[in-house]
Amino acid sequence: MPKELTLNVAGDRLIIEDRSGQLPELPPIPKRLQFSASGVLTSVYLFLAHREKDIDKRFAVVMVDRKALTIEAQTNPNNSIENDTVLGKIEVNPELRGFKINQVGSNFSRETLMGFLRTNRQYFPDKEAHGQLLSTVKNLKVNVNINASRTEDNRGNKANEFDKKVTAENVPVSTIIEIPVFVGEKPVRLALDICYDTTEQNVFFWFESAELNEVIYEASNERIEAEVGKIQELGFLVLEK
Repeated sequence: MPKELTLNVAGDRLIIEDRSGQLPELPPIPKRLQFSASGVLTSVYLFLAHREKDIDKRFAVVMVDRKALTIEAQTNPNNSIENDTVLGKIEVNPELRGFKINQVGSNFSRETLMGFLRTNRQYFPDKEAHGQLLSTVKNLKVNVNINASRTEDNRGNKANEFDKKVTAENVPVSTIIEIPVFVGEKPVRLALDICYDTTEQNVFFWFESAELNEVIYEASNERIEAEVGKIQELGFLVLEK
């Protein structure tokens, strides 16, 4: 690159300046760092209350997803640079999930259930009933009677009938557990139905509860409604997914 010369005339003198050197590097312009966080359900309200004066409410939006049990705040979803996000969620207790309640296709073998009952004794308020359940599962003897028949008429209609009856002695119909439904909350009492079936020489078990889904639905909606009310009082737009 050719050198650049600067000519300056001062009175009767001519001054030639050589300015072909390298310009100093300027420091980079700092970029705004986006804020993103997730936490418990109350996190969204606490964030918005703390930053209320700094957030332009014309652009901010709060999304509620009752199926996913979440509330999410975005300060400016139309601007990827200035958009801060906070996600608050209700988390179902993983210890409760371990019971596999109402989970179609999820079950316990005899050995697996015995180990599970031993390590989760703390969730059974009636320790005597827990001991009886453990002993029953260990010593369970199941009788299976299968009757098969075939019928047909003179009009070409045919039917195969299959009847399976599984019986066992002294198996409790239900049991009671006390366990938090959501992480960080107090235990609730749940009635569990004890179900079992057989495949060839093996027996397997599972738990069902008519009230668990109702407890999750009612409790989660109650908590979400409480948070939505506080957020709306701050003047933020709340939308439902």
